[in-house]
Amino acid sequence: MIGDASHGVTTRWGILVIGKQWQAILLGIFSWIALGTQAPAQSSRAAEDDGYCLKCTRIKIGSPHLMRGPAEDIGDNRFSFLRLTDGRFRGFDANGVTRAIDGASPWDMNGDGRIVLKRGAEGSYDACGQWIQHIEHRGDVLLGFVHNETACNYRIGQTHKSMSLALSKDSGETWSTQGLVISGSDVPAAGKNTGEGDCTFVDGHDDYYYAYCGRSRDGNVVSIRAPKVNPGPGHWMKYQDGLWNQPGLGGDASPLGHLGSSAAYWVDAKETILLGWQGGGISVHLSKDHVSFGKEWIRLLPAGQGAWRRPDPSEAVAYPVVLNADDGSNQLTANWMLVYAYWYPGAGPKDKYVVGRSISVSTATSPVYAHALIMLARWRSADGADQWSTTGVAIDRGNAYAFDKNLGYLLTSPEPGLNLLQLQDCVSRDGRSAHFLGTETDCEKNGFASVRLAGWAYAESQDGTQALYECVSADRRMFASNDVACEGKGSGKLLGYTAQ
Repeated sequence: MIGDASHGVTTRWGILVIGKQWQAILLGIFSWIALGTQAPAQSSRAAEDDGYCLKCTRIKIGSPHLMRGPAEDIGDNRFSFLRLTDGRFRGFDANGVTRAIDGASPWDMNGDGRIVLKRGAEGSYDACGQWIQHIEHRGDVLLGFVHNETACNYRIGQTHKSMSLALSKDSGETWSTQGLVISGSDVPAAGKNTGEGDCTFVDGHDDYYYAYCGRSRDGNVVSIRAPKVNPGPGHWMKYQDGLWNQPGLGGDASPLGHLGSSAAYWVDAKETILLGWQGGGISVHLSKDHVSFGKEWIRLLPAGQGAWRRPDPSEAVAYPVVLNADDGSNQLTANWMLVYAYWYPGAGPKDKYVVGRSISVSTATSPVYAHALIMLARWRSADGADQWSTTGVAIDRGNAYAFDKNLGYLLTSPEPGLNLLQLQDCVSRDGRSAHFLGTETDCEKNGFASVRLAGWAYAESQDGTQALYECVSADRRMFASNDVACEGKGSGKLLGYTAQ
């Protein structure tokens, strides 16, 4: 891929090759699934939260882990993984081809990958590649929902995309391609991004699987669904003008908005989640009826969208997805996992990483302030000379820093009724590997430039917070600390308060 609808930039293109293979597909490939006949029924958004208190929910986002990279041919899909019967984990990473990677944990995914899906024959709908976007368990069978591209010329921003279904009976080691399930109403065009793809799929806790796809022609997200008893070719229907009555192959669909196409289902809250982009960061949008997504509920990252084409002075985040951290599904309970592709500021195409963050979800007995908090961590350079306090990824010109200390949590977005202080993550303008946490004014005054918005600290002490100090060492190096004495290494001033 060279982008996706969630970024408003170009992606893949492909020619839809539909022939006699459909007869075999429809007759034979789903012998392991009973055919369903239930007619689609439109749902409506519930007025109440089914007893779940969204206002009582607090989400805490952990520090970033470098799961894969750096490399150019990684992180071009929504990452997915599953737990194997031996207790290990298998991840699926893609860039034209899809690779399986085994590791001791979901974070242990930097091993050599084995190609399990490759580019198709010239002229086929997957001639430019196959990217697994989501996997779904169906008894002993894995359903793989695969993004395809064809008619591609990435140099001029051209590709055509579609979605197909693949099956695996050996935990994703080998796959049997079943055919196309979703395509756009347009055809390949020179120098353009066409088709529909980059979809994620989710069990809607009713009778259907729901797909959320990026539509190339206008950058909107559209929704398509199929009965869970038979999600094969010919059974997907698009949502158009209040009805699920347009064919998944070539039909039109009503736009859901300029959101991302990364979906999950929040089991406790009974909400479908779509990730979006608000204020340059990753936002969460909720729906009870699978199609009506409201305004941003919370923000998972305060900043990071950045520029797609590299190298660029900005950092960049792409293909974010939220998964169940325990089993890799997108059925979310208390332990989530946010995974995304990442380039640090100034990084080129070969400097891409796959980054993961743990997310814990808790519910209080009464409404809480600060619904989303992100860890402010302190990191050390290899020589120990620089201490970098940030909510982002700590890589400076290709040099990854080591985790040092948790300094508490910042808010990912301002919330009404709270006295907050916006903090910036700043870097020296003179080319030194020197970092500094402070207000935007402090950054400029000390000759630093902002790398990213770090988040919001409390301006006043309150229950469950701790002080945060801006410290200066004897050799004039700046660092952040929770210790009023700056850990015996210098002096400092009060910067604000972080949540514990």
